[in-house]
Amino acid sequence: MDDLQVWCYMMQWAKGEIKFIPLTQKLAEIGHYKHEDWKSLFDELFNHSEDDDVVGAIATVETVMRACGLSLGLEPSDQHPMPSES
Repeated sequence: MDDLQVWCYMMQWAKGEIKFIPLTQKLAEIGHYKHEDWKSLFDELFNHSEDDDVVGAIATVETVMRACGLSLGLEPSDQHPMPSES
């Protein structure tokens, strides 16, 4: 859970820019996907999406990232970077 590319994808999902199945496919492609590792975050983000709470979803991703000692290094009003396709 310490790969920033993975977190960029998670942020895209939180912002509604990518759907869940493509998200899990991208995570699997870069080798960082074990559903059980992400389940609690997925559950929280699904709850936010049911309430159309994009701001809450973004805040949740940022909070979990900080708990892991990570940051995308951007202010909340900034655009989050798109991971490069390789």
